[in-house]
Amino acid sequence: MGYAGQDKIILFFAGRENERLAKEFLSPRYQVATGTVEAVRKGNFDLALSDLPSLKNLRDHFLTLREERHPIVFPLLLVTTREDVSLVTEELFRVVDDLLLVPAGKLEFLARVEVLLRMRRMSREMERRYFTLAERSPVGILLVEGEKILYANPTLAWKLGKVPPLLSGERVSSLVHPEDRDAFFRYLISSPISGGIDSPPGEVRFVGPAGEIWMELYCSDVSLKGRRARLVFGVDVTRRKKAEEEKERVLQQLIQAQKMEALGLLAGGVAHDFNNYLTTIRSYGEILLMKFGEDSEAGQCGKKIVDASDRAAELTRKLLLFGKRKPMRGRVLSLNDLVKEMEDLLARMLGESISLTLSLAAEDPLIEGDEASIEQAVMNMVLNARDAVENGGEVTIRTALLSSLPPRVASMKEIPPPVALLSVSDTGHGIPESLLERIFEPFFTTKGPGRGTGLGLSVVYGIVTQHGGIVDVKSRVGKGTTFTLYFPAVSRPKEKERQDEGELTWSPKGEMILLIEDEDAVREGTARLLEHAGFTVREAASAGEAREIFSRERGNISLVLSDVVLPDGSGVDLVKEFKREEPALPVVLASGYVDRVSRLEEIEKSGIPLLTKPYTFRSLLTIFGELLKKGAER
Repeated sequence: MGYAGQDKIILFFAGRENERLAKEFLSPRYQVATGTVEAVRKGNFDLALSDLPSLKNLRDHFLTLREERHPIVFPLLLVTTREDVSLVTEELFRVVDDLLLVPAGKLEFLARVEVLLRMRRMSREMERRYFTLAERSPVGILLVEGEKILYANPTLAWKLGKVPPLLSGERVSSLVHPEDRDAFFRYLISSPISGGIDSPPGEVRFVGPAGEIWMELYCSDVSLKGRRARLVFGVDVTRRKKAEEEKERVLQQLIQAQKMEALGLLAGGVAHDFNNYLTTIRSYGEILLMKFGEDSEAGQCGKKIVDASDRAAELTRKLLLFGKRKPMRGRVLSLNDLVKEMEDLLARMLGESISLTLSLAAEDPLIEGDEASIEQAVMNMVLNARDAVENGGEVTIRTALLSSLPPRVASMKEIPPPVALLSVSDTGHGIPESLLERIFEPFFTTKGPGRGTGLGLSVVYGIVTQHGGIVDVKSRVGKGTTFTLYFPAVSRPKEKERQDEGELTWSPKGEMILLIEDEDAVREGTARLLEHAGFTVREAASAGEAREIFSRERGNISLVLSDVVLPDGSGVDLVKEFKREEPALPVVLASGYVDRVSRLEEIEKSGIPLLTKPYTFRSLLTIFGELLKKGAER
């Protein structure tokens, strides 16, 4: 069975008769043609037959073909006489694959031709397989000489949004991300020169139609026409890199959240101790005022001490707010008052380059809620506005009382009228519409590393939802953003803090106060203040000591003032114990910081008054007067 029409044999014979005889013998089985130098250059043949004179002229062309097309096989059969074999030099033998000495039998001739053609067929099949592997490989493949692309497989080309044949001849730098070009060429140059993929991988960004494409590169050295070229394999690791970046981003956010939690814990601890110190300082300041009068120099000093203590107490309150450590307590709040009280803090947060404007409603919007939580929501929105405005710009806080919800938000949730509104607007860069639906997701942020936890707006959403409200956001890129909070409004009057209530319509007459406080300075300062006011004071530093005094002075004690936390027990449990023994005995609790909602709820349910340190002399006398008056009426 012949192979005519499949295998192409070209003949290089100096003698026309030898060429004619070869054609006659081979033509029935193969495609046979007179050979040309052009055919050799293009590799447009499967087997070449040559005599010695012709080979001397073809040697260099065959060497070039084999170097350029390696490892593809282009076999050559030298046909010569026994006498001329000695004339075949070593240089000529470099391009000869087999030797046929004539005269030779037809079978031997055909056998040698067929052996060489089988080599060619195997090489051609291998070439086809290699090409198929390259074309269908899921890995990107580049063949680069210098900066010029010699070949790019379809996988790489389509990833980069290119047509494969059109990439040939382009500069490889045009495909690489500008920031990674130097690294790419350093990698190509520094990779070991070898025939295998044994260089360590490098990671480089390429530029595709959808953005950056991360490639893990492996490089091998190849020789083309005697020149060095690089065969580059690129594995798409974009998903892995994005996952790593997301993991790092979430990790940094978690670290930031943990820092905030640590700050909150620190704030709680600082607030407790600091408020105790302020109670002592304020007590002695008020003693100076009481003893020398406000018109005296000592009294003036006392007033300055008291005023400074009040400012420090406000600073502590804001520290707790920033650390998110104030337990939730529901009461009627004025949005106008809440914003005005935060104005100084918010202005400092924004800095001098950003102006803060308040636009407060003439009719005060009142809501029922937790003051610390609403303050936290306002703070988070202002912080978000600050990051959006950056240098120069304006942040506006507005309040309003509406008869109903605007149509834009009425479909979100039903809030019965009237509706209280609080909004924060900025003149910043705005939020793209594609991101608006995600801004309340926990840990979602468009800020850079270290510039937020991604929790600020999700906290706002949670707070407003807990208060039965709605959060709405409007934004235009380049124009700014407005966050608007809608709450159910209430009409009853705003509640006042207990310690600011009432007029001083009575004076102490030696009533005995059992003062229980483990901090020596606080206990001593409060005791001196009460004694100057006209009370008799018995001091206890622990629950055990208080029980001893209570037992010894049974029937003489008019009122008990106890710290919430004692070294040997709970102040709440202790005063309840005293109340069980003497139900009519007035009791008051005091604390620098109540850290748990459960404990605060327990105190409120018990009906026991709670004073927040640093308490004022006025607040002590007011609440003591109320309780002692009630006790006398029983």
